Order: sequence, then structure tokens, then C-alpha cells
Amino acid sequence: MDPHTLNTMTGVFQGSGVTDNFFLYWLSTFIDLLLTMMSGVMLYNTTRSYIATKHLGGLRYPVNLYKAFIMCMAALIFFRVWPDTVIQLIWKEAPTSVMLTLQHINQIFDAAALLPFLAGIYVLIRSGPLIEFQLLRQPIPTNLWPSWRMVRRPIVSMIMMVIFSLLIVSTKLI
Repeated sequence: MDPHTLNTMTGVFQGSGVTDNFFLYWLSTFIDLLLTMMSGVMLYNTTRSYIATKHLGGLRYPVNLYKAFIMCMAALIFFRVWPDTVIQLIWKEAPTSVMLTLQHINQIFDAAALLPFLAGIYVLIRSGPLIEFQLLRQPIPTNLWPSWRMVRRPIVSMIMMVIFSLLIVSTKLI
């Protein structure tokens, strides 16, 4: 990679810088929150199940299979988005050597993103018969419409993420 071309926008960020930056910051924050919340919930449920039954249910339960699949896909997005976000945060502020190193790290993370993708597809394919069996059973009636109390905190979090992303993008444009 030619160090002299690092002062121009890379292929990922061509076009409108505001929309690209806003999308990267918002997506990276959202994926971080998703991975943190899901891993915490899975750890809590696993320990609670282990305390109650003295064995780990692991990936034998359909809900855990889908949680594992969603976490693999979130890890895939994490590997693809975070290096680009870091590059955008220090754009034109870091020396050329640092930018060159970050470009190489970005390429390594792009290649490493294949691992969570393959793990997620493996979990999805291996869980096919179990999921079909569970879907053919008589459903348990549930209320799928959440109350305002349940969705208030996630909505406030999403609004704050959008505001912070816009503030970061606006400071990078100055």
C-alpha cells in the first residue's frame, strides 16, 4: 500500500462522509451493546441452569442455538466494522505509519471475520433438525406485544446512540 495515498478517502468511505461515519459509529456501538447483553444473558442463564440441574445444557436447547447463531453473526459484524471505525476516528490526525498499520490490521480483521461466519453457519446447519422439531410442536400462547415499560430503556438507549453518533460525526467534520 502506498503511504502517499493514505491522505485520500479509502474505498469504504467514498461518497458522503457524514453518512458513512454516522453509520459506522452507530453500527459499532449497537453491535458492542448487542454482544455485551447477549453474552451476559447467556452466561447468567447457563449458570442458573447449572445451579438448578447440576449440568450444562449448552447448545442442546433451541433458544441457546439461536442465541449462539446471533452472537456469531454479531461477532462477524464486529470484526468488519471496528477497524473501520477506529480508522475514521483518527483520520488525518495520526501519522502515515500509524494509518498504514491500521490499514493492515483492517485487512487482517476482514479475513478473520470468516471464522464467526463459518461458526454461525455451522450452528445453524447442525441445529436444523432440532429447530424443525420444536417448531412443529404445539405453541405456547404468549403475548408478543411488549409494554411501554419494557421498551422504554432500549428506545432511550437507541436515541442516545444516534445523538452520540451525530455528535462524533459533526466534530470530525470541523
